[in-house]
Amino acid sequence: MKKCLIVSNSFKSDAEYLGKEIWDFLEARGIHVSIYSYNGKDAVDNTPNLDFSGNDFVVTLGGDGTVLFACRGCSILGIPVFPINLGEFGFLASVSKDSWKTEMENFLDGKSFISERSLVDCEVIRNGETVFECISMNDCVISSSPSTRLVNLNVAYNHALLGPFKTNGIIVSTPTGSTAYSAAAGGPIV
Repeated sequence: MKKCLIVSNSFKSDAEYLGKEIWDFLEARGIHVSIYSYNGKDAVDNTPNLDFSGNDFVVTLGGDGTVLFACRGCSILGIPVFPINLGEFGFLASVSKDSWKTEMENFLDGKSFISERSLVDCEVIRNGETVFECISMNDCVISSSPSTRLVNLNVAYNHALLGPFKTNGIIVSTPTGSTAYSAAAGGPIV
C-alpha cells in the first residue's frame, strides 16, 4: 500500500492529535498520507465533494457517521476503510484509539479480517425524472417535509413494484443498518 487518506472528524477532540500520530506512523513505512478535515455537522445539509480515488485505503477518525461518509466515496472504488472510533457508539468504527497501532500493523501485513458490507442504491423518480439518488451502507429514508405530512409512494425493488404506500415516510435498510432499528427483526426492514 502506497497511499492513504485520513478522514478526520473536526468535532472530535482527539482527531487532530491522533491524525498526526497516524501520519507519522504511515509515512515512516513509506506510505504517502493526506488528511481531509470532515465537518460532520455541515454534511447534514451539504454533501462534501471529496475524491477518494487514488488511495489504497482510508482511515477514519470519528464515529460511525464518519465511517458512513467515507464508505459512500470508497465503496464504488473498492477502497477499504480502517475505522478508528472517537465517537460514542462505535458499531462501525470498531478500532479503539488505544489499539489502533496494533490493528494497523495487522491490516498493513494483510492479517486483518476485512468485512464486506451490502449497500442500498436509492433513486427517487418523480414524473419519470430522477430527482435524487444515493448509495448507502445503512439506510435510505424518504419522507415528506415536514415529516408529519403523508406522502404517496410507489416502492419498487429491481424495477418490480412492491406496492403503493400512503405514509409519513419509508426506510429502506441494509443488514448493517437494520441493527440500529431492531436487532430482533433479524434482517433488513423494508
